Amino acid sequence: RVFYSLSSSLVEKGDSSTRKSGGAAKPKKKKGKMSMKESVRFLTQSQYLRLISMLVLGYGLSINFTEIMWKSLLKKKYPDPLDYQRFIGNFSSAVGVATCVVILFGVHVIRVLGWRVGAMATPAIMALIS
Repeated sequence: RVFYSLSSSLVEKGDSSTRKSGGAAKPKKKKGKMSMKESVRFLTQSQYLRLISMLVLGYGLSINFTEIMWKSLLKKKYPDPLDYQRFIGNFSSAVGVATCVVILFGVHVIRVLGWRVGAMATPAIMALIS
């Protein structure tokens, strides 16, 4: 409710400032929509975007495959649904604590050791635990 009132007052101030400036706002240039073929061509021409897409694709595949194998092993280890849920709850709590630690200290890793080390941390950890 507080956010809504603040954001709506800011939007109203922005609208009134364009009205006070003397006339209509400048029309924005409309960008033409690219077709699927043009979009793929655009993405493949940029080495930076290709590397990011490979990173995201590799990360997604490794997480999905690891999760599938991990959950099948857990089902074998904890055939009772109550035990399985208890383990998943404890594990989720541990992940939450680890996430908070990474959020607090991960920035310093990237700042001190660089972006490459920060980006390679996840694949390296995945390789170690697999």
